[in-house]
Amino acid sequence: MHDLSVIFRYNYFMTSSLQDKKALVIDNSSIITKIIKNFLVKSGFSKDNIFAAHDKNMAMMMFGLKSFDLVTSGIHLKDSTGIDLLKEIRKKIMTIKRKPLF
Repeated sequence: MHDLSVIFRYNYFMTSSLQDKKALVIDNSSIITKIIKNFLVKSGFSKDNIFAAHDKNMAMMMFGLKSFDLVTSGIHLKDSTGIDLLKEIRKKIMTIKRKPLF
């Protein structure tokens, strides 16, 4: 069974303009990061609104400075797993009204 809040956030996310949305791409491979960034630009994101982090510490620092609408992560990072990182980010944002789509 799907969490309805995720479905509603997805519908809102996909029906509004992606040009204003901010994305955080987390991966230890600069090649993968570049591929995902290019995909997001082709999907409608502004190049200036796509940010990259290559490890958990950088991602958490960036997440503390900005609010993101979309977060992607690789599975294997230098200092953590992508799953553990996304769980930690999710805990951190439980108090935020506008939650990103993972």
